[in-house]
Amino acid sequence: MNVSLKHYWALLADHIKPQKARFALLAILLLGSIGLQLINPQIVRRFIDSAQRGESVENLLYAALAFIAIALVQQGVAVSATYTGENVAWTATNTLRVALLQRCLDLDMRFHNDKTPGELIERIDGDVSQIATFFSRFIIIILGNVLLLIGILIALAFEDWRLSVLFAVFAALTLWALNRVRDLAVPDQKARRQASAELFGFLEEQLNGAEDIRSSGAVSFVLRELSRLQTAILRHAYRASQKEWLMGLTGSSLLTLVNITVMVAGYYFYRRDAITIGTVYLLLSYAKLLAQPIWELYHQIREFQAIGASVERLRDLQRVPREIEDGPGAVIANGALALAFDDVGFAYVAGEPVLADVSFRLKPGKVMGVL
Repeated sequence: MNVSLKHYWALLADHIKPQKARFALLAILLLGSIGLQLINPQIVRRFIDSAQRGESVENLLYAALAFIAIALVQQGVAVSATYTGENVAWTATNTLRVALLQRCLDLDMRFHNDKTPGELIERIDGDVSQIATFFSRFIIIILGNVLLLIGILIALAFEDWRLSVLFAVFAALTLWALNRVRDLAVPDQKARRQASAELFGFLEEQLNGAEDIRSSGAVSFVLRELSRLQTAILRHAYRASQKEWLMGLTGSSLLTLVNITVMVAGYYFYRRDAITIGTVYLLLSYAKLLAQPIWELYHQIREFQAIGASVERLRDLQRVPREIEDGPGAVIANGALALAFDDVGFAYVAGEPVLADVSFRLKPGKVMGVL
C-alpha cells in the first residue's frame, strides 16, 4: 500500500485542528518571508545598473542599506516561521502519542502477547518522532517553496512572459521527473523501519532475560541474532540509499540544465544590448531561487518515502480491533462484595488456554491468592 498525503493528514488532522491560530500565523510568516526573498534581487539589479550609469554614491548607499535591512528581516521572519512550524508539529504529535498509548492500553492481552514492548515503543515513540520531524519541515519547506516557486514565476512574468513560461516548463519537467522515481525507495524504507522495530523488540526481550541467557550459555546465540538483525537494517538502508541517489541525480541534472540555459541566454541577450547586466544578475538570482524550491521539494519527497512506513504502521495500530468489548456495566454497591467464578476460561492466544473451568466463590471481606 502506497501512503499518500491524504493518509498522512488523516493520521494528524484531529491533533492539528485545535491549532488554527498558529496555522494562520505560520501562513503570514511564510508569505512575508517569500515576498522578501523576491524583493532583494530586484534591489541588487537596480544597484548594479545604477553603478553602471554612474549615479550618485548616495543612491547606491540607500540601495545597499535596503538590501541589508531586507535580508536581516527575512532571516528573522524565516526563523519565526521555523519555530512556529516546529511548535505546531510537536504539539500535534505529542497528542498523537497520548492517543496511541491509550489505544494500546485498551487492546486485549492477546495483542500484547503478540507484540513485544520494544516494538510498541518503536511505534509510539520512534515512528511518531519521524512524523513530527517531517511535518515541521513539510509545512515550512513544501508549502513555503511552492509559494516561492509561484512568486518567482510571477516576478519573471513582469520582466518577460516568455521567461516565466520557460522557467515554468523547467520546473514542471523537474518535478515530473522526480515524481516518476519517488516510489523507488518505498519498499526498502518500509522494510528498514520494520527491521528496526524487530531489533528494539529483540533487545527488550534479551535485556529482560539476561540472567537466564547467561545461565543457559546462550550469550553467543544472542550475539549472532543481534548481528543478523543489524545486518538486515544495513541491507535495507543500503538499498534505499542507492535508489535515493538516483532521485538526486535526476533532480541535480535538470537543475544544472536550468542554470546553463539561463547563463547562455543572459550572455546572448546582453551582448545584443537587449537586457542590462543587472537584469542578467536578476535572471541568475531567480534561477538560483527556482532551484531552491525544486531541490527542497525533492528532499521532502525522499523524507516522505522514509516516513511512509511509519504512517502505515501507525494507521495499522489504530485499526487493530478489540476482541473483547466492555458490557453495559452495573451499579456496584459500597463496601465489601462477594466474588464468584463459574467455569471461567482464559487464553492469550486462541487454542492455547491458560485457565480452564475455574470455579470458586469468595465471601465478602475474604482474600484468596491464585498462583
